[in-house]
Amino acid sequence: PTPVIDVPQSITVVTSDQIEDQNIRQLNDALRFVAGVTLETGEGHRDEVFIRGQESTADFYLNGLRDDAQYYRSLYNIERIEVLKGPAAALFGRGEPGGTVNLVTKQARIGDIFGTFGVQFGSFDRLRSEADINLAVTEGLSARLIGYIEGGDTFRDTVEEYRWGFLPSIGIAIGPDTRLTYDLEKTRVETPFDRGIVVLGGDFDTVPRDRYLGEPGDGDHVARAEGHSLRFQHDFNADWSMLLGGNLRDTLLTGTSSDPELAVSRQPIFRDGRSLSRQRRSRVYDSQQFVLRAEISGAFQTGGLRHRVLIGADHDEFDNLQDFRRVRPPSVNSNPSEQAAYVIDVLDPVYGRFPLPTPLPQNNRLDEQKSTGFFIQDQIELTDRLQIRIGARYDDFSLRTENYLTGIDSERKDDRISPQFGVVYEIAAPVTLYAAYSEGFRANIGTDVTGRIFDPEISKSIEAGAKLTLLNGALTGTFAVYQLEKDNVLASDINNPGFSV
Repeated sequence: PTPVIDVPQSITVVTSDQIEDQNIRQLNDALRFVAGVTLETGEGHRDEVFIRGQESTADFYLNGLRDDAQYYRSLYNIERIEVLKGPAAALFGRGEPGGTVNLVTKQARIGDIFGTFGVQFGSFDRLRSEADINLAVTEGLSARLIGYIEGGDTFRDTVEEYRWGFLPSIGIAIGPDTRLTYDLEKTRVETPFDRGIVVLGGDFDTVPRDRYLGEPGDGDHVARAEGHSLRFQHDFNADWSMLLGGNLRDTLLTGTSSDPELAVSRQPIFRDGRSLSRQRRSRVYDSQQFVLRAEISGAFQTGGLRHRVLIGADHDEFDNLQDFRRVRPPSVNSNPSEQAAYVIDVLDPVYGRFPLPTPLPQNNRLDEQKSTGFFIQDQIELTDRLQIRIGARYDDFSLRTENYLTGIDSERKDDRISPQFGVVYEIAAPVTLYAAYSEGFRANIGTDVTGRIFDPEISKSIEAGAKLTLLNGALTGTFAVYQLEKDNVLASDINNPGFSV
């Protein structure tokens, strides 16, 4: 409960009004104009977000609870999006130093009755419908039912998309100061895996942008997620409150695709300009996550100093199964047949020319992460204009990998202390200066070729900036200068494909 201008960190909030006014329906569109955020195109099954140059795909939170599973998030059930740039390890534990994205869902409103329904028609026969209905069952019990369904073609040949999501939210008022909320979310995406087009010699007109170079016979990749969330909030008085929350989430991505071969030695298109060899790949990525978090926040005074304190703890368990298989074309020096190279003519594609190759096991492992953390943060008002923030978090975490191909089981336990320090100074009513220092870490998942689990990636960040607020908050801005340092960063093992160093 701290005004954004008093926080020694760069924060951007995409509000419900902005989402509605701009008719934003997917996360990439919502984050497109957030400074410091860049987006990968992805393949339509998950959101790939970079904050300050760091991949933050696994730095998502749902109502303040960690949500590591990677899947496509439609905004049909989202009230607002909070982007916290810079490290957040002192509060949330493991993560990239670029920043975090917190999605705040629409929740049941106690005592209200309302409903909205919308239909959208778009290019390529796209049709989307969504509904949002809030019902007051009793004086202290309300239910909110939110859902959408969307389907249609795309500008890409043979590529169609089908998506739906459903979120019922139950809100219970246990007295005037206590609230219990339960959410169930189910979502599903069906669309082919699409790697895009080929560009040769810098010519973006090598092929038309609508040309699909995969194989329609592969069918769709299916991504689905099911989540349960329970939150309990109690206000002891005007200064102190408690929040307890838990998430249980199960996600799955599965399917088969035909993707361009990237190794020059296996790619005949660099010789004749039209014969694209392809790999055939299959994926089963299955994950389960369980998160618990408890926080107490409050304000008090010691002498002439006012404190705003946040104290809490959390525990999360994340199991991620990756079964990845592929078959690759042989070297062009061996003069393979077009069928052996699984070739498609990019200038005149004929789908279904050859029997679909059977992918062979490449990676089949289960990664298990467990982490327990304790944190404390205190923002102290030294004067009417000067505030400092100090805090730290202790994490005890373990990693375990079961490699079903090599038969090697690996395990590692570690702990980290992540400190933070910040200062905020108000020059005048519209302008505030801030500076911050923090440290963080991220567990490196997987093992090297010998089966050894990697040391965690560690980071340090220093940042300074200015915040501007005008027109009663209608116009805001942040200018930030920062430096990030990272150690133990993984890279591909060129001598052992499929492994890292």
